[in-house]
Amino acid sequence: MAEILEHQTLEINRLVSYRGLIAESDIENVKVMIEQTLKSLQVKRTTGYITAIYAMYRDKRDVEILAGIDGEITELENLTYKPVFKLVNAVVAKNKGNKKEDLKETWGKLSQYVGEKELQPTSVAYYIPNSDGTEVDIYMGISQNIL
Repeated sequence: MAEILEHQTLEINRLVSYRGLIAESDIENVKVMIEQTLKSLQVKRTTGYITAIYAMYRDKRDVEILAGIDGEITELENLTYKPVFKLVNAVVAKNKGNKKEDLKETWGKLSQYVGEKELQPTSVAYYIPNSDGTEVDIYMGISQNIL
């Protein structure tokens, strides 16, 4: 069972972001494009790839892929530079493993938890890999409002 924690904060400084409507099979191609862009700018990636899915259609996904970097970038064609990414008051599902089936199960448990506790999400879910990619935690921002 996934461990779920409340009132967590995630903050990452200096990131690049790709947002687009793509086929799931193209996600790896986007990661390659990010790597090539960073290499050409002599910037290194400092985190694993963070992913968020905003919407799913029959054959496309509205996806954001983010990566922490070790420098600042001012001019980018296909990417956006974000000086800070900060998610506060998040619930986090600690996922053991990184297999697609495990992530689906953990997402289901997080979604069920949010529903049972009557929490109000303020963000999509962000899939955050650990440093060696063996585990992926799922973060979701939650409103602090009591309505």
